Amino acid sequence: MWWIIIIGIVVVLVIVLNNKKSESGNHSSYGNTASMENLFNDMYKDLSKSQREALLDLASMFATHIGASSGNMNAVNSIFVPYSHMLGFNKAETMKRWGNLSGFNPKNMVSVLKTIDDKGVMDMALYTCFSLVNINRDPTMVDLVGGIFNQLGYEDEEIISTVKKIQALGTMF
Repeated sequence: MWWIIIIGIVVVLVIVLNNKKSESGNHSSYGNTASMENLFNDMYKDLSKSQREALLDLASMFATHIGASSGNMNAVNSIFVPYSHMLGFNKAETMKRWGNLSGFNPKNMVSVLKTIDDKGVMDMALYTCFSLVNINRDPTMVDLVGGIFNQLGYEDEEIISTVKKIQALGTMF
């Protein structure tokens, strides 16, 4: 199951980057030899450090809860760690933020997330959070993901369709 999530994340990244490539008209920076690392860096390169930290805090909030309540840290790691690396955080930075919710301010996190205007980035955050919640299917956590993304401007139908679309892309591989 975790490999479908990883493939889904990669597919969404490629789609988002291809859309950005088409919009910019600059095809030379996305040659056939571009590594996946470069693709990930390109997706998040325009985000500020505080925006990337807010995305990591959002995923960390769910990873911490789901990991503790499910006891399935391998599944949590298989989603959270690659996502943190895509955001540009190394292992030390990731471990420092993961589970360290002291001083965590959800209102501040949401206000920072509202400043991200890249729909692909936010769709990836939504899918990552739902993938984490899906590990143990905690209805409270599902509602929390929905509530946070409602605050970020997503309608319930859009949340469901975004997750289903990314899941469908993952099953194609």
